[in-house]
Amino acid sequence: MKGGSIPRDEGCFLWELVDLSAGLKFYRKFKIVKKIFYLSESIFPSKSANSVHVMKMCGAFVRQGFDVELFGYKGNADLGEVKDFYNVKSSFKIFLFSTADIFVNRLLIFCRRWVPGFRYGSIPNFLTGVRVVSEMKLGCDDVCYGRNLFWLCEFARRYPNNQFVLEVHRPPSGVLELLCLKYLVSRKGFKSCVVISSKLKALMLDQCSFLRGGSVQVLHDGADETGWLFGQHRERLGAFKVGYVGHLYKGRGVQEVLIHVARELSEVEFHIVGGTPDDLSVVLKRGIPANMIIHGFKRQAELPKLMECFDAVVAPYQDVTTVNNEGNTSPFMSPLKIFEYMAAQKAIVVSDLPVLHEVVTHNKECLFVNPENVSEWVEAIKKLIFDDDMRRDLGVNARKRLVSQYSWDVRAGHISRLYEYNS
Repeated sequence: MKGGSIPRDEGCFLWELVDLSAGLKFYRKFKIVKKIFYLSESIFPSKSANSVHVMKMCGAFVRQGFDVELFGYKGNADLGEVKDFYNVKSSFKIFLFSTADIFVNRLLIFCRRWVPGFRYGSIPNFLTGVRVVSEMKLGCDDVCYGRNLFWLCEFARRYPNNQFVLEVHRPPSGVLELLCLKYLVSRKGFKSCVVISSKLKALMLDQCSFLRGGSVQVLHDGADETGWLFGQHRERLGAFKVGYVGHLYKGRGVQEVLIHVARELSEVEFHIVGGTPDDLSVVLKRGIPANMIIHGFKRQAELPKLMECFDAVVAPYQDVTTVNNEGNTSPFMSPLKIFEYMAAQKAIVVSDLPVLHEVVTHNKECLFVNPENVSEWVEAIKKLIFDDDMRRDLGVNARKRLVSQYSWDVRAGHISRLYEYNS
């Protein structure tokens, strides 16, 4: 048996082949965990990329052989509809909570509404976390994985001997988050802090002196390896089709670049998938060319068939890119849609931002262009229109890299070993 896989017939153990000097080899046996409690700050269901990330990772943990229980915030849908919303087939339990379920939180919300200048900060999140963790039933070998800093603090306090891993997608914001992170790192059960890019790791180590480099693991975002369509139903007639999938707010490049590119390439169809009603309204008010088709938000299950029709896809992130219109994430981001483009085997034209070089290579898996230079975007798309071989090779190479390095299953395997290789 080779290390890195979870042998089903070995119950809760993993074997790893250790190669010593002088040709000596032996097997080491490690105890592995069987249940993972995932603490998330996401709302389910919602249109946010972070909620997609969490659901897909839970599914991947299940495929690694673990029992999974997901805890998060309640959206406006029945619990039975949540997995369908994200096109997740794996079986795991979901427990959703509302801040308004707690009396003190309802009181704080009331005060904020009626008392001028009243602020409650992260108190409702903390209090909800206390309730969430109180309802978790852990065995001595069960572990926790968390993207909710405050809930994870309560977990570490209540279950000091159980292992946990924290995942962060941005540096700590403010003193409170910094103190929470320091508290978690100091706990016995802390195993690792997972970040989504090498740039973010450098920022975390710079801002958090209590973190050791070895305790911070870089695992980029991912995508499903399966479920995509590769031209089986592709309509070859008609105009060359360029697709964009993602949000439409400022910094994503649709308003700043893509509208102008579409005007320059009137013979090309530009398909825009995603966006909230408010953001769609802003884009439409700016005026869009006739060759730009707006599809609006689509569920995960609808994306493969839509993306199958695209000849190429674009990711025109700007130097100042935000998440939910808050904060600049462009120096350290790991955009989910890049990985979905790769999984769908599409030729990608993407903004030349340093952090994206961690994931794809120019002229191998993508074409990098200046984020703000409309002419460069036009020329790159023209190159793909007239060079069928390049278009095909970029897509094939991108998918190969996704499958080998960035699928959700690969990512979940790396995370599971953060727990496995500890006594």
